[in-house]
Formats: sequence, C-alpha cells, structure tokens
Amino acid sequence: MNDITTHNNDLKNNGQSKDIDKIELLKILFKKLLSDNKIDGAEKILFSEFKTAFEINDQKYSQVLSETVNEIKENGNVFSGDGNLDENGREYKIAIYREAYYRMLLNGKISESENNLLIELNKILKLSEDAETEAVLAANAIIIKDALKCINSKNYNYALTLLLSFTPDKKQYLLYYQTAYSLFKNAAGVALKALKSVKNQAEEFEDYFLKNHLKEKAPWEALYYHARLIPAGKDGARNKRLLEVLDAAKDDGQKHLTYFQIAFGYQADKEYHKALENYLTAEKYDGSDADTATNIISCCLNLKKYEDAIKYAAEKINKFRGSAAFLNNCAIAHLKNNDKTLAKELFNKALTADPDFSDARINLSKIK
Repeated sequence: MNDITTHNNDLKNNGQSKDIDKIELLKILFKKLLSDNKIDGAEKILFSEFKTAFEINDQKYSQVLSETVNEIKENGNVFSGDGNLDENGREYKIAIYREAYYRMLLNGKISESENNLLIELNKILKLSEDAETEAVLAANAIIIKDALKCINSKNYNYALTLLLSFTPDKKQYLLYYQTAYSLFKNAAGVALKALKSVKNQAEEFEDYFLKNHLKEKAPWEALYYHARLIPAGKDGARNKRLLEVLDAAKDDGQKHLTYFQIAFGYQADKEYHKALENYLTAEKYDGSDADTATNIISCCLNLKKYEDAIKYAAEKINKFRGSAAFLNNCAIAHLKNNDKTLAKELFNKALTADPDFSDARINLSKIK
C-alpha cells in the first residue's frame, strides 16, 4: 500500500477544497490503469460499467483522461509501487477502493454524497466484505501516517481533522491514540481552530477522543493516552484515570504500562515509596523494560536505600547493559557507596552504550 508524491502534495494544501465527486473518482481509476501502461479486457469492462453507472459521456471521459495524464506528469502516480496486479483480481480492486476511500478522508469525515459514490463503486468492483474492510483499514493507516507528518510539521489543526475523519478499528487503536496523544502533547498552548476556547491538553483529548468519538466504552488505549496527558498533582485526577486504565487492561503488556505510569506519577510527586512499589509491580508484568529498572534504582537512591540499589543493579546489569540510563543510575548507586572506581567504570560503559548521554558525561567529570 503506497502513499507516494500525490499524498504528500495533498498534505501541503491541507487536503482537498471539496468532496470527492465522480470525476475525481474516475481519475483514480485512470491512475490505476496508467500505472502499468496497458488496458485489457477486464479493465475495459470495469471502465464501461463506471461510465454507465455514473453517466459520463465520451467527451468528458476523454477530457478527464487528459487531465489525469497531466497530473501524473506533474506529481507522479499514486499507484507507483503497487506492481502489475491481476486486473480482475482482489488486490487490484482493493487498491482502487483504498485510494478512493483515502482521498475522501483527506477532507474530513466522509460525506453522504461520497458514501453514495463508494456504494456505487463497490457495486462495480464487486468487493467481498473482507476485501472492503481490508481496503478501508489500509486507507485509515495512511491517514494516521499523514497525521503524524502534520504533527511533525506543526500543522496541528489538519492533523486533528485527519484523525477525526474516521473511527479506528481495534487493530489500529494503539497507533491511533498514540498519534492523538502526540498531537496534543506537541500542540500544548496552541489553540486548535475547532475549539471554542483554549483548554488544557487532557481536556482537549477527552472532548475529541473519549466523549464524542466512540459509540462504545473507551478502549484501554484511549484511556491510557488520556491519562498520560493529565498533569501529576495532589488532586489525584491522573491516578483516578489510571485506575480506570488498569481496570480496562487486557494483557500483561497493558498492565505493565499502566503500573509504570502510576509509579511515574508518584515519582513526580516525590512519593518514592509508592513509586517504588508500583514500579516493582510493573516489572512483574514485563521484566524486560530498561526504563522500569532504571526508575527502580532511582527511587531506591531517593529513599537512600543504597544497598538495595546496588543489589538490584547487580541482578540486572547483564540484562540492561545496553541502557545508558540504567548504567548511569548503577554508577550513582556505587558512588553513594564510595566505590569511585566501579562508578567510573559504569559511567564509561554508559557512554559506550550512548556517547550522547550527557548525564553520564557530567557525572563522570565530577569524580576526582
């Protein structure tokens, strides 16, 4: 599934200025036809059915073909890279439907007129239900990628438009809500056009991705990324949400991430005993996470449990020898135990793991 040149040009212009109509739909078919520079019997039948269903005369047909050729010369063909698919086959038809669906999403939610076009297009393509679903999911995946591009270029309003153009499938929850989180995290302090007033990040996320966007109970991914936008504080709002997140967790990976965030909130509030307790619980669900191990040592250090920190570091040193942050904290633990030689060795190992890890470089320079 390819999103070359044409897709990027659309993003520069913040999408289309109008809904996709039957002429734009015909251009999509032409672009697929011209991707392999040939036409065969199956394609002739397809275009004949299209002309009949959408009542396009020969003069208009020729005009649109000429315009499509010029667009390809200027921007390239969106179907470049799809390969020479069997023109009467499933993948060929999915490619056409995917591109039509994607183009409609670029300007926001699919309108009633666009939905009617899709219904007619599907009658012509004769897609099975599973093939149609595959095409829709592929279009949604491209839209999420486009939203990420917009966030990276600080085009936050259009990123929001793209994300709100569809309701994600369960298979896409993680990347979808992660992208939404990234949008509001990066757009902190920026008033999005769609808002009536400037709100904080968590309120914006809740308005768009919890209250109005879902017909069923919010999934773990939505609750998790909303919780991460709530500032840690004594009012307990963040931890209240995280308890809901924990209740929605369905596997060890989700439980690990939730306990990690609960611990992180306590750590930010300098409640190191509670933070340590929750990091250790998080580790029970995933013992392979270097960040959890790093923060366990950090909490031990803040609680002045230096012997515990050293013992834990010794148990985990081989597993996390590639983590500069973990090695740095191990070194600090030994430094607190007045073992400068081992501390120096570990700071140097941290810099070997990541030469740009400035904490280790600064700490190393302070050892006399």
